[in-house]
Amino acid sequence: MQSRWASHVFGMATGASIIAAAVLRLMNRKHDALFVGQWAPTLLGLGALSRLIGDRGLRTPILGQEASWAFASAALGSIVTSAFWHSKGYRRHGLFVGQWAPTLMVAAALARIYNPD
Repeated sequence: MQSRWASHVFGMATGASIIAAAVLRLMNRKHDALFVGQWAPTLLGLGALSRLIGDRGLRTPILGQEASWAFASAALGSIVTSAFWHSKGYRRHGLFVGQWAPTLMVAAALARIYNPD
């Protein structure tokens, strides 16, 4: 039940990110729109990952769990670093680092799903 709730929250945050990016773009704040909009796939990935982690029927080997947490931690590091650079005014650096987060979240989900047994 908690994983379903978390995935709904991340789903709503994904929609809010898309709407906020569209509004910022209409206000001609292109860099801010890119910064906010790039988090939509990451938030969607977090929702999927929370659903996978909460699914008790999914048996993931220890190595897969460790890899999943490592990728999720790297994605979080990418988000924090991107926000830091963006807050300091280095928007290009923030966008460059932030674009890695969705890929890392997909890798975290795939590490959970993949079971070589």
